Amino acid sequence: MDKTRSLYPLRLPVQIKAAVREHSQARGVSMNRFLNSVIAEKLFALEYQAMFHHPRCKAILRRAAELVEQEEAQAQAQKSTGVEPGPIEPAESGDLLH
Repeated sequence: MDKTRSLYPLRLPVQIKAAVREHSQARGVSMNRFLNSVIAEKLFALEYQAMFHHPRCKAILRRAAELVEQEEAQAQAQKSTGVEPGPIEPAESGDLLH
């Protein structure tokens, strides 16, 4: 057997197996291929979600929110003085963490 694959007997409730069969047939793929795709998509979603809980990502998102608030406050102040806000300068690499 291929060393990149393993065999895993899977016990499914009858209703889930029927739904898997229906969805796989509708897509013209085997149940195995369909289940592999569904599992891979779920794992990707879990990893993506976990990424946002990483401390470094949280710090970057907090800093980005602070920068947005600063820009909004600056635009509001300029608007109240009658001065049109200028273009927002693009951030330099690493600005979000400083």
